Amino acid sequence: KRETIKKLVSRATSSAIHWRACIHVAEGFIDQGDPLPKELGDFVVGVLLGRTKPIKKLGRSASENDVRDLLIAMAVYRATKFGLHPTRNEATVERTSACQIVSEVLSDFDIELSEKSVARIWGDFAHLR
Repeated sequence: KRETIKKLVSRATSSAIHWRACIHVAEGFIDQGDPLPKELGDFVVGVLLGRTKPIKKLGRSASENDVRDLLIAMAVYRATKFGLHPTRNEATVERTSACQIVSEVLSDFDIELSEKSVARIWGDFAHLR
């Protein structure tokens, strides 16, 4: 796990999606009351002091989409831990799914992905469950 965080932090200086992923991973540690790994803590201090800024770049590379999609699949998985079904039949409107919730939360962060797109991403990571 530490090596993964180390790689994520090292990529954050050249990739906006990795930069955002570091922020979200740090939030997760803080929300859980867990100490930040050294590399992630150094990153957060750099952000707070204004020394570490997100790169401004249009578009995403394939590897950036992979990271984004993995984080989306992880969010769906966490939502299922609260009793939500990961997906729902398109004709079903009275039941909320984890993919629907994740799609709505992403929209709050100006990431426009439909529930159907989130469900496709969830399906792409089925082999990891």
